Amino acid sequence: MEEDEVIGFLDKVLEDEDGCDSGELDLESPLSAEETLGLRPFKGDTEKGLEMKKLVLSGFLASEEIYINQLEALLLPMRPLKATATTSQPVLTNQQIETIFYKIQDIFEIHKEFYDALYPNIQQWDDKVTVGHLFQKLASQLGVYKAFVDNYKVAVETAEKCSQANSQFQKISENLKVKGPKDSKDCTTSVTMEALLYKPIDRVTRSTLVLHDLLKHTPKDHPDFPLLQDALRISQNFLSSINEEIDPRRTAVTTPKGEARQLVKDGFLVEVSEGSRKLRHVFLFTDLLLCAKMKKTAVGKHQQYDCKWYIPLADLTFQTLDDSDSCPHVQTLPEHEIEEMKTKISAIKSEIQKEK
Repeated sequence: MEEDEVIGFLDKVLEDEDGCDSGELDLESPLSAEETLGLRPFKGDTEKGLEMKKLVLSGFLASEEIYINQLEALLLPMRPLKATATTSQPVLTNQQIETIFYKIQDIFEIHKEFYDALYPNIQQWDDKVTVGHLFQKLASQLGVYKAFVDNYKVAVETAEKCSQANSQFQKISENLKVKGPKDSKDCTTSVTMEALLYKPIDRVTRSTLVLHDLLKHTPKDHPDFPLLQDALRISQNFLSSINEEIDPRRTAVTTPKGEARQLVKDGFLVEVSEGSRKLRHVFLFTDLLLCAKMKKTAVGKHQQYDCKWYIPLADLTFQTLDDSDSCPHVQTLPEHEIEEMKTKISAIKSEIQKEK
């Protein structure tokens, strides 16, 4: 394994360890902070919950920085491309540029403003800090994402056609440089334009997921709670409308018996599998319930899934609370062990950097 791959792996481990508290993959965990830590309510749980909330926000802020850098990398070639559009040898026409980069500048400005407003709240954190109004404002600007999503398929197709027709644009689109976080010593990664164009679609879902976790770690009598609730309501309504309008899966599928199978509803949830939490996409058909994992290899293309399990609705049974077993226990490491593990990983990273 190359040194860069090792460092990337260690970063992923750190990110996954953070997921025990605030990682993006566990943001829709059905467990409360108390259940996750194996605690019973006692005086001080409120403070513990708010500290967990800060950890969630810190993780989300770090991912926002990465997202902003990705949008910035996407915008970087737009300006020189516009400059050549009016010359005798344009790389792209103004119409092609407008189609490919549609609404990216607006999305970048929205998230840059959100990041700049959220950052000082986390740096000067106390129990009275409210951030719900920032998420409300972010959710109220989702109309820009609607315009982006409506144009997304055309944007990707246009970029692909332009790459095939122009070798110069092909080189640009296959090697966009994304800056790393501020503390990563000017580290950059190469990403394709197609992959970056998919990021806003992915981000909407993740922004909604983090609101679930923030609410779980915010006391109901805290002034932030109703603000976060409202932001979540707006975000969920937006996601529902997007799914209904653009989801090509919402068509009838003919089964082998000749019966029409219709998708009734679909959405994300967290499944407890083998003692760990996994983000799943669940589809309710008229005759079937199916659970799947989204493939990351489908970036910018038709979405593909790995089927994890399915069950005919006729075979489904529901138990009452009295009949059902207690909730499965999700084993968690003590906090001090997690911190020790992070320290060891950071030390290994430092040693690898010194060897480079």
